[in-house]
Amino acid sequence: MIKKETLKGLLVGVILTVLLTSTVFAAGLNIEVFYGTVKRIIIDGEDKTPTEEKDKPFVYNGTTYLPIRYVAESLGKSVEWDGSMGTIYIGERLDKSYKEVYLYDKPSSDIADKKIKVSEEDKGYVFGDLYGIKEDQRLFVTYNTNGQAKELRFDISMKALEGWGARVKVFDESGSELYNSGVFMDGQTETVSIPIESSLKVTIEVSREKSGKGSMLTCAEVLISDLRILTQDY
Repeated sequence: MIKKETLKGLLVGVILTVLLTSTVFAAGLNIEVFYGTVKRIIIDGEDKTPTEEKDKPFVYNGTTYLPIRYVAESLGKSVEWDGSMGTIYIGERLDKSYKEVYLYDKPSSDIADKKIKVSEEDKGYVFGDLYGIKEDQRLFVTYNTNGQAKELRFDISMKALEGWGARVKVFDESGSELYNSGVFMDGQTETVSIPIESSLKVTIEVSREKSGKGSMLTCAEVLISDLRILTQDY
C-alpha cells in the first residue's frame, strides 16, 4: 500500500476524480501506480494526449511517467534502441555515418512488369502505360534494405489525361503500408521521405485511379525519380 501522506499529495486538485490504479512489476518489485490524474498533454499549444493505452501517463511516488518513445516522437524526434550497447538514442545519432545510395542501378529483388523501365537520366523508374493494366493490377518494384537503411527518398511526377490519376504506395516486408500518396493527378509533383529503419524490404507500388470522366484510354506515366536510401551500408 502507498502511504497516506503520499496519497494526500497525489489527490490535491483532483477531489471528486476517480483514479484508476494498476499494479506494475519493476526491477522485481510490485508497485502501485495511478492512471487518470493527467487528463491532457499539450505540446507547443497542440493537444498530444495519447489515445493508445500503452502510451498513457501514470503517476508513481508523485512523479508522472510517459513512454520515452511517445514523448520524443511527439516532439518530432526519432527514437532508436541499440540493444548491443544498452543505449536509447533520441534524435540524430552522431556516431552513425549515413550516406545516400541510389537504387535505380542496384539489383532489385522483384520487378512486377515490363511496363516498369529504368530511367538513368532521372535516377529512378518510369511506371508506364497505366491504362493498359487492369484496375486491380499493381506495378511494383522491391528492394532488400536488410534493416540498414534509415530513410527511403524519392520524387513523384505524373503525366495523364484529365480525370485520370494514379496512386503510389510503399510497403515493408510484412505488407504494412509506410506511405500512400492518395490520388495523384496530371502535373502534380511531390518529394517523399519515409522512415524505414526497421524494414528488411521496401516495395514501391503504382496503380491507376479514376477520379473523373476519362474520355479514352491512353498512355499514362508515373515517374519515380531520385530514388535513394539513406543508409550505412548497401
